[in-house]
Amino acid sequence: MAKKSVSNGIQKPLVAELPVPPRDLNAVDFVWELGSDVISVDGGNGKISAWRLVEGKLQHILIPTARVRLRDTRMSSEVTSIGSTDVTKIGFMGVLYGVGDGGWDISDYPVEMFSNSEMRYGSEHHLCMMLTAIALMGVESESELTLLVSAPPGHVNNVAKRMKDSFAAGDSGLGDGWWHIRVKHEKKDRAYKIKRVLVVPEGVNAFAAYAYDANGNNVTIPHPQTQHDLLTGNVFIADGGMGTFDGFTIKNGKINEQSIEHATDSNGGIQTHLVMPLMDYIKAEFQKAGQPAPTLNQAQIDSWLRQWAISGFSEDGAYFVVNGIRLNIHLIGLRLCQQYARWLIEEKLEPAFRRGADTVLLAGGTWVYVLNDILKAYPKRSILYPEMVEHLRGIALWELNAYGGLPLAANNKKVHRKVKA
Repeated sequence: MAKKSVSNGIQKPLVAELPVPPRDLNAVDFVWELGSDVISVDGGNGKISAWRLVEGKLQHILIPTARVRLRDTRMSSEVTSIGSTDVTKIGFMGVLYGVGDGGWDISDYPVEMFSNSEMRYGSEHHLCMMLTAIALMGVESESELTLLVSAPPGHVNNVAKRMKDSFAAGDSGLGDGWWHIRVKHEKKDRAYKIKRVLVVPEGVNAFAAYAYDANGNNVTIPHPQTQHDLLTGNVFIADGGMGTFDGFTIKNGKINEQSIEHATDSNGGIQTHLVMPLMDYIKAEFQKAGQPAPTLNQAQIDSWLRQWAISGFSEDGAYFVVNGIRLNIHLIGLRLCQQYARWLIEEKLEPAFRRGADTVLLAGGTWVYVLNDILKAYPKRSILYPEMVEHLRGIALWELNAYGGLPLAANNKKVHRKVKA
Protein backbone atom coordinates (compact mmCIF):
# COMPACT_ATOMS: atom_id res chain seq x y z
CA MET A 1 0.00 0.00 0.00
CA ALA A 2 1.35 3.44 -0.88
CA LYS A 3 2.23 5.80 1.94
CA LYS A 4 0.37 9.06 2.28
CA SER A 5 1.80 12.03 0.46
CA VAL A 6 3.53 14.86 2.29
CA SER A 7 1.72 18.18 1.86
CA ASN A 8 3.90 21.03 0.63
CA GLY A 9 2.05 24.29 0.34
CA ILE A 10 -1.53 22.97 0.26
CA GLN A 11 -3.57 26.16 0.36
CA LYS A 12 -6.45 26.63 2.79
CA PRO A 13 -8.55 29.73 3.52
CA LEU A 14 -8.42 31.51 6.86
CA VAL A 15 -11.31 33.04 8.76
CA ALA A 16 -10.62 35.85 11.22
CA GLU A 17 -12.53 38.24 13.43
CA LEU A 18 -12.28 41.92 12.55
CA PRO A 19 -9.48 43.63 14.52
CA VAL A 20 -12.11 46.08 15.82
CA PRO A 21 -15.88 46.20 15.20
CA PRO A 22 -17.06 48.81 12.69
CA ARG A 23 -17.96 52.15 14.23
CA ASP A 24 -21.61 51.92 13.17
CA LEU A 25 -22.16 48.35 14.43
CA ASN A 26 -24.63 49.38 17.13
CA ALA A 27 -26.57 51.83 14.97
CA VAL A 28 -30.30 51.11 14.66
CA ASP A 29 -30.07 50.98 10.86
CA PHE A 30 -26.78 49.07 10.72
CA VAL A 31 -26.14 46.90 7.66
CA TRP A 32 -22.96 45.38 6.28
CA GLU A 33 -22.18 47.39 3.17
CA LEU A 34 -20.64 44.44 1.34
CA GLY A 35 -21.99 40.97 0.68
CA SER A 36 -19.88 37.86 0.31
CA ASP A 37 -20.06 38.29 -3.48
CA VAL A 38 -17.65 41.25 -3.31
CA ILE A 39 -14.06 40.00 -3.37
CA SER A 40 -10.88 42.04 -3.26
CA VAL A 41 -7.95 40.35 -5.02
CA ASP A 42 -4.36 41.55 -5.07
CA GLY A 43 -2.81 39.71 -8.01
CA GLY A 44 0.76 40.71 -7.27
CA ASN A 45 4.10 39.63 -8.71
CA GLY A 46 4.90 37.55 -5.64
CA LYS A 47 1.56 36.41 -4.30
CA ILE A 48 -2.16 36.33 -4.96
CA SER A 49 -4.26 37.39 -1.99
CA ALA A 50 -8.06 37.35 -1.89
CA TRP A 51 -10.35 38.73 0.84
CA ARG A 52 -14.09 38.98 1.46
CA LEU A 53 -16.51 39.58 4.33
CA VAL A 54 -18.78 36.68 5.30
CA GLU A 55 -21.30 37.29 8.08
CA GLY A 56 -19.12 39.95 9.66
CA LYS A 57 -15.92 37.89 9.57
CA LEU A 58 -12.93 38.16 7.26
CA GLN A 59 -12.22 35.22 4.99
CA HIS A 60 -8.96 35.27 3.05
CA ILE A 61 -6.30 33.21 1.35
CA LEU A 62 -2.77 33.81 0.10
CA ILE A 63 -1.06 31.87 -2.69
CA PRO A 64 2.48 32.43 -3.99
CA THR A 65 2.28 33.52 -7.65
CA ALA A 66 3.89 30.41 -9.06
CA ARG A 67 2.41 27.62 -11.09
CA VAL A 68 3.88 24.62 -12.87
CA ARG A 69 2.31 22.35 -15.46
CA LEU A 70 1.72 18.79 -14.23
CA ARG A 71 0.95 15.39 -15.71
CA ASP A 72 -2.12 13.71 -14.25
CA THR A 73 -0.29 10.70 -12.81
CA ARG A 74 -0.16 9.11 -9.39
CA MET A 75 1.23 6.03 -7.66
CA SER A 76 -1.16 3.08 -7.50
CA SER A 77 -2.53 2.21 -4.07
CA GLU A 78 -1.24 -1.31 -4.72
CA VAL A 79 2.37 -0.08 -4.72
CA THR A 80 4.45 0.10 -1.54
CA SER A 81 6.67 3.16 -1.56
CA ILE A 82 8.02 6.04 0.47
CA GLY A 83 6.02 9.25 0.92
CA SER A 84 5.56 11.62 -2.00
CA THR A 85 5.35 15.40 -2.19
CA ASP A 86 2.01 16.95 -3.06
CA VAL A 87 1.01 20.49 -3.97
CA THR A 88 -2.27 22.24 -4.57
CA LYS A 89 -3.54 21.15 -7.99
CA ILE A 90 -6.01 22.98 -10.18
CA GLY A 91 -7.37 22.44 -13.67
CA PHE A 92 -7.74 25.56 -15.80
CA MET A 93 -8.44 25.91 -19.54
CA GLY A 94 -7.75 22.21 -20.06
CA VAL A 95 -4.37 22.16 -18.28
CA LEU A 96 -3.44 20.71 -14.87
CA TYR A 97 -1.22 22.94 -12.73
CA GLY A 98 0.45 22.80 -9.36
CA VAL A 99 0.17 26.21 -7.70
CA GLY A 100 2.06 27.84 -4.85
CA ASP A 101 5.21 26.61 -3.17
CA GLY A 102 6.80 23.27 -3.94
CA GLY A 103 5.75 22.81 -7.55
CA TRP A 104 9.40 22.83 -8.63
CA ASP A 105 9.93 19.64 -6.60
CA ILE A 106 7.37 17.53 -8.46
CA SER A 107 7.49 18.65 -12.08
CA ASP A 108 10.15 18.89 -14.75
CA TYR A 109 8.22 21.69 -16.46
CA PRO A 110 9.48 25.23 -15.81
CA VAL A 111 7.95 27.29 -13.01
CA GLU A 112 5.71 30.08 -14.36
CA MET A 113 5.56 33.37 -12.47
CA PHE A 114 5.11 35.95 -15.29
CA SER A 115 6.28 38.71 -12.96
CA ASN A 116 7.32 42.32 -13.36
CA SER A 117 5.77 42.88 -16.78
CA GLU A 118 2.94 45.19 -17.76
CA MET A 119 1.70 42.42 -20.07
CA ARG A 120 0.92 40.13 -17.12
CA TYR A 121 -2.11 42.20 -16.06
CA GLY A 122 -5.18 40.63 -17.62
CA SER A 123 -3.13 37.73 -19.04
CA GLU A 124 -4.23 34.09 -18.89
CA HIS A 125 -1.69 33.48 -16.10
CA HIS A 126 -2.96 36.46 -14.09
CA LEU A 127 -6.60 35.40 -14.39
CA CYS A 128 -5.77 31.77 -13.63
CA MET A 129 -4.05 32.65 -10.36
CA MET A 130 -6.79 35.06 -9.23
CA LEU A 131 -9.53 32.53 -9.99
CA THR A 132 -7.48 29.88 -8.19
CA ALA A 133 -7.47 32.03 -5.05
CA ILE A 134 -11.23 32.55 -5.32
CA ALA A 135 -11.87 28.83 -5.71
CA LEU A 136 -9.49 27.77 -2.94
CA MET A 137 -11.06 30.36 -0.63
CA GLY A 138 -14.24 28.30 -0.93
CA VAL A 139 -16.39 30.79 -2.83
CA GLU A 140 -19.54 28.93 -3.82
CA SER A 141 -19.81 27.65 -7.38
CA GLU A 142 -22.31 29.46 -9.63
CA SER A 143 -21.66 32.71 -7.75
CA GLU A 144 -21.89 36.03 -9.58
CA LEU A 145 -19.04 38.16 -8.30
CA THR A 146 -17.84 41.74 -8.13
CA LEU A 147 -14.05 41.91 -8.05
CA LEU A 148 -11.77 44.68 -6.88
CA VAL A 149 -8.39 44.12 -8.48
CA SER A 150 -5.26 46.24 -8.53
CA ALA A 151 -2.35 47.12 -10.79
CA PRO A 152 0.79 49.22 -10.24
CA PRO A 153 -0.08 52.93 -10.44
CA GLY A 154 2.45 53.52 -13.21
CA HIS A 155 0.73 50.86 -15.36
CA VAL A 156 -2.90 51.10 -14.31
CA ASN A 157 -4.04 53.46 -17.09
CA ASN A 158 -2.62 51.08 -19.70
CA VAL A 159 -3.96 47.84 -18.26
CA ALA A 160 -7.32 48.63 -16.61
CA LYS A 161 -9.44 48.12 -19.74
CA ARG A 162 -7.54 44.97 -20.69
CA MET A 163 -8.10 43.49 -17.24
CA LYS A 164 -11.84 44.23 -17.38
CA ASP A 165 -12.18 42.90 -20.92
CA SER A 166 -10.29 39.70 -20.07
CA PHE A 167 -12.60 38.87 -17.19
CA ALA A 168 -15.69 39.84 -19.20
CA ALA A 169 -14.73 37.50 -22.05
CA GLY A 170 -15.18 34.36 -19.96
CA ASP A 171 -13.28 31.18 -20.75
CA SER A 172 -15.51 30.62 -23.78
CA GLY A 173 -14.45 33.95 -25.24
CA LEU A 174 -18.12 34.78 -25.87
CA GLY A 175 -18.30 37.71 -23.46
CA ASP A 176 -20.55 36.04 -20.89
CA GLY A 177 -18.13 36.47 -17.95
CA TRP A 178 -18.34 32.81 -16.92
CA TRP A 179 -15.13 31.08 -15.84
CA HIS A 180 -14.57 27.46 -14.81
CA ILE A 181 -11.83 26.04 -12.63
CA ARG A 182 -11.36 22.61 -11.07
CA VAL A 183 -9.79 22.14 -7.65
CA LYS A 184 -8.17 18.73 -8.10
CA HIS A 185 -9.80 16.82 -5.24
CA GLU A 186 -13.28 17.96 -6.35
CA LYS A 187 -15.40 16.08 -8.87
CA LYS A 188 -16.85 19.09 -10.69
CA ASP A 189 -15.59 22.41 -11.99
CA ARG A 190 -16.42 25.49 -10.01
CA ALA A 191 -18.19 28.12 -12.14
CA TYR A 192 -17.99 31.86 -11.45
CA LYS A 193 -19.57 34.72 -13.34
CA ILE A 194 -17.50 37.89 -13.07
CA LYS A 195 -20.23 40.49 -13.43
CA ARG A 196 -18.19 43.56 -12.50
CA VAL A 197 -14.48 44.40 -12.18
CA LEU A 198 -13.13 47.53 -10.50
CA VAL A 199 -9.44 48.27 -11.13
CA VAL A 200 -7.65 50.29 -8.45
CA PRO A 201 -4.05 51.59 -8.40
CA GLU A 202 -1.94 49.55 -5.97
CA GLY A 203 -1.38 51.61 -2.84
CA VAL A 204 -4.83 53.22 -2.96
CA ASN A 205 -6.36 50.10 -1.42
CA ALA A 206 -3.62 50.19 1.22
CA PHE A 207 -4.48 53.80 2.04
CA ALA A 208 -8.14 52.78 2.37
CA ALA A 209 -7.14 50.04 4.82
CA TYR A 210 -5.71 52.72 7.10
CA ALA A 211 -8.39 55.36 6.42
CA TYR A 212 -11.60 53.30 6.86
CA ASP A 213 -12.83 50.44 9.01
CA ALA A 214 -14.19 47.24 7.47
CA ASN A 215 -17.64 48.75 6.93
CA GLY A 216 -16.34 51.91 5.27
CA ASN A 217 -16.49 54.33 8.21
CA ASN A 218 -13.83 57.04 8.39
CA VAL A 219 -11.06 56.38 10.90
CA THR A 220 -8.75 58.93 12.49
CA ILE A 221 -5.15 57.96 13.27
CA PRO A 222 -4.01 60.54 15.83
CA HIS A 223 -0.43 61.77 16.11
CA PRO A 224 0.90 60.63 19.52
CA GLN A 225 1.76 64.19 20.62
CA THR A 226 -0.35 66.70 18.68
CA GLN A 227 -3.37 64.36 18.14
CA HIS A 228 -3.84 65.62 14.55
CA ASP A 229 -4.90 62.99 12.01
CA LEU A 230 -1.81 61.44 10.41
CA LEU A 231 -3.76 60.80 7.21
CA THR A 232 -4.21 64.51 6.54
CA GLY A 233 -1.57 66.62 4.84
CA ASN A 234 0.88 65.00 2.44
CA VAL A 235 0.85 61.22 2.85
CA PHE A 236 3.49 59.34 0.87
CA ILE A 237 2.29 55.84 -0.06
CA ALA A 238 5.33 53.52 0.04
CA ASP A 239 4.18 50.19 -1.40
CA GLY A 240 7.00 47.72 -1.96
CA GLY A 241 6.28 44.25 -3.28
CA MET A 242 7.95 41.38 -5.09
CA GLY A 243 8.39 43.13 -8.41
CA THR A 244 7.78 46.84 -8.06
CA PHE A 245 8.07 49.68 -5.62
CA ASP A 246 5.19 52.14 -5.94
CA GLY A 247 5.49 55.57 -4.38
CA PHE A 248 3.01 58.43 -4.74
CA THR A 249 1.28 61.13 -2.71
CA ILE A 250 -2.23 61.44 -1.32
CA LYS A 251 -2.91 64.96 -0.05
CA ASN A 252 -5.76 65.51 2.40
CA GLY A 253 -7.41 62.31 1.19
CA LYS A 254 -7.11 63.17 -2.53
CA ILE A 255 -4.75 61.37 -4.88
CA ASN A 256 -2.08 63.45 -6.59
CA GLU A 257 -2.53 62.35 -10.19
CA GLN A 258 0.75 63.98 -11.20
CA SER A 259 2.65 61.64 -8.90
CA ILE A 260 0.92 58.53 -10.29
CA GLU A 261 2.40 58.56 -13.79
CA HIS A 262 5.96 57.86 -12.62
CA ALA A 263 5.07 56.09 -9.37
CA THR A 264 6.13 52.56 -10.35
CA ASP A 265 9.76 51.48 -10.13
CA SER A 266 10.07 48.04 -11.72
CA ASN A 267 13.52 47.60 -10.16
CA GLY A 268 12.47 48.55 -6.66
CA GLY A 269 11.04 45.30 -5.32
CA ILE A 270 12.16 42.21 -3.42
CA GLN A 271 12.97 40.40 -6.64
CA THR A 272 15.72 42.86 -7.61
CA HIS A 273 17.13 43.56 -4.15
CA LEU A 274 16.86 40.22 -2.34
CA VAL A 275 15.86 37.30 -4.56
CA MET A 276 18.27 37.80 -7.47
CA PRO A 277 21.32 38.71 -5.33
CA LEU A 278 20.71 35.70 -3.08
CA MET A 279 20.40 33.43 -6.10
CA ASP A 280 23.68 34.80 -7.48
CA TYR A 281 25.38 34.33 -4.10
CA ILE A 282 24.33 30.68 -3.79
CA LYS A 283 25.50 29.86 -7.30
CA ALA A 284 28.83 31.60 -6.67
CA GLU A 285 29.36 29.67 -3.42
CA PHE A 286 28.86 26.37 -5.23
CA GLN A 287 31.30 27.39 -7.94
CA LYS A 288 33.91 28.42 -5.35
CA ALA A 289 33.63 24.96 -3.84
CA GLY A 290 34.20 23.36 -7.24
CA GLN A 291 30.58 22.21 -7.46
CA PRO A 292 28.28 22.75 -10.45
CA ALA A 293 25.94 25.69 -9.97
CA PRO A 294 22.48 24.49 -8.84
CA THR A 295 19.37 25.04 -10.90
CA LEU A 296 17.28 27.52 -8.93
CA ASN A 297 14.20 29.61 -9.67
CA GLN A 298 13.01 32.88 -8.20
CA ALA A 299 9.87 31.35 -6.66
CA GLN A 300 12.07 28.91 -4.74
CA ILE A 301 14.35 31.68 -3.40
CA ASP A 302 11.29 33.74 -2.43
CA SER A 303 9.90 30.78 -0.48
CA TRP A 304 13.18 30.50 1.48
CA LEU A 305 13.13 34.20 2.31
CA ARG A 306 9.53 33.95 3.50
CA GLN A 307 10.33 30.93 5.69
CA TRP A 308 13.30 32.80 7.17
CA ALA A 309 11.06 35.81 7.88
CA ILE A 310 8.42 33.57 9.52
CA SER A 311 11.14 32.25 11.85
CA GLY A 312 11.78 35.80 13.05
CA PHE A 313 14.92 36.01 10.90
CA SER A 314 16.60 33.45 13.12
CA GLU A 315 19.72 31.55 12.13
CA ASP A 316 17.92 28.24 12.67
CA GLY A 317 15.21 29.35 10.24
CA ALA A 318 17.76 30.05 7.51
CA TYR A 319 18.84 26.47 6.73
CA PHE A 320 17.92 25.02 3.34
CA VAL A 321 19.11 22.05 1.31
CA VAL A 322 20.35 22.60 -2.24
CA ASN A 323 21.62 19.68 -4.31
CA GLY A 324 21.98 17.66 -1.13
CA ILE A 325 24.11 20.35 0.56
CA ARG A 326 22.82 22.16 3.65
CA LEU A 327 23.12 25.94 3.32
CA ASN A 328 22.49 28.75 5.77
CA ILE A 329 21.44 32.10 4.27
CA HIS A 330 21.27 34.01 7.57
CA LEU A 331 24.36 36.22 7.25
CA ILE A 332 24.00 36.98 3.54
CA GLY A 333 20.28 37.58 4.11
CA LEU A 334 20.96 40.13 6.85
CA ARG A 335 23.51 41.90 4.65
CA LEU A 336 21.10 42.08 1.70
CA CYS A 337 18.28 43.39 3.93
CA GLN A 338 20.55 46.14 5.27
CA GLN A 339 21.58 47.10 1.74
CA TYR A 340 17.94 47.16 0.66
CA ALA A 341 17.01 49.38 3.61
CA ARG A 342 19.79 51.81 2.73
CA TRP A 343 18.64 51.94 -0.89
CA LEU A 344 15.03 52.60 0.15
CA ILE A 345 16.13 55.42 2.44
CA GLU A 346 18.35 57.03 -0.19
CA GLU A 347 16.17 56.57 -3.26
CA LYS A 348 12.58 56.60 -1.93
CA LEU A 349 12.09 57.94 1.59
CA GLU A 350 14.56 60.85 1.66
CA PRO A 351 13.22 62.25 -1.65
CA ALA A 352 9.66 61.91 -0.27
CA PHE A 353 10.53 63.86 2.87
CA ARG A 354 12.33 66.52 0.80
CA ARG A 355 9.12 66.95 -1.21
CA GLY A 356 7.21 67.64 1.99
CA ALA A 357 5.77 64.28 3.08
CA ASP A 358 4.16 64.59 6.51
CA THR A 359 3.45 60.87 6.89
CA VAL A 360 4.81 57.77 5.20
CA LEU A 361 2.30 54.94 4.89
CA LEU A 362 3.90 51.52 4.51
CA ALA A 363 2.40 48.61 2.56
CA GLY A 364 3.77 45.50 0.92
CA GLY A 365 6.16 42.67 1.73
CA THR A 366 9.27 44.81 1.27
CA TRP A 367 8.92 46.28 4.73
CA VAL A 368 8.94 42.89 6.45
CA TYR A 369 12.66 42.68 5.65
CA VAL A 370 13.68 46.27 6.45
CA LEU A 371 11.18 47.74 8.94
CA ASN A 372 13.50 47.86 11.96
CA ASP A 373 16.23 49.61 9.97
CA ILE A 374 13.74 52.17 8.63
CA LEU A 375 12.30 52.94 12.07
CA LYS A 376 15.82 53.37 13.51
CA ALA A 377 16.67 55.79 10.71
CA TYR A 378 13.54 57.90 11.32
CA PRO A 379 12.73 57.88 15.06
CA LYS A 380 10.90 61.23 14.88
CA ARG A 381 9.07 60.82 11.59
CA SER A 382 5.45 59.70 11.22
CA ILE A 383 5.68 56.25 9.65
CA LEU A 384 2.55 54.10 9.67
CA TYR A 385 2.43 50.31 9.62
CA PRO A 386 -0.39 47.97 10.71
CA GLU A 387 0.74 47.06 14.21
CA MET A 388 0.58 50.70 15.33
CA VAL A 389 -3.00 51.12 14.06
CA GLU A 390 -5.72 49.51 16.17
CA HIS A 391 -8.11 48.60 13.36
CA LEU A 392 -5.32 46.90 11.35
CA ARG A 393 -3.62 44.84 14.02
CA GLY A 394 -3.16 41.28 12.82
CA ILE A 395 -3.35 42.24 9.14
CA ALA A 396 0.06 41.80 7.54
CA LEU A 397 1.88 44.47 5.55
CA TRP A 398 1.72 42.33 2.42
CA GLU A 399 -2.06 41.93 2.79
CA LEU A 400 -2.97 45.62 2.90
CA ASN A 401 -3.75 46.03 -0.81
CA ALA A 402 -5.97 42.95 -0.85
CA TYR A 403 -7.75 43.63 2.45
CA GLY A 404 -7.98 47.36 1.73
CA GLY A 405 -10.25 46.83 -1.25
CA LEU A 406 -13.05 45.91 1.16
CA PRO A 407 -13.09 49.14 3.22
CA LEU A 408 -12.59 51.11 0.00
CA ALA A 409 -15.66 49.52 -1.62
CA ALA A 410 -17.70 49.86 1.58
CA ASN A 411 -16.83 53.55 1.89
CA ASN A 412 -17.70 54.20 -1.75
CA LYS A 413 -21.07 52.54 -1.21
CA LYS A 414 -21.75 54.66 1.88
CA VAL A 415 -20.81 57.88 0.08
CA HIS A 416 -22.88 56.98 -2.98
CA ARG A 417 -25.93 56.27 -0.85
CA LYS A 418 -25.60 59.61 0.95
CA VAL A 419 -25.26 61.46 -2.36
CA LYS A 420 -28.40 59.77 -3.74
CA ALA A 421 -30.29 60.64 -0.56
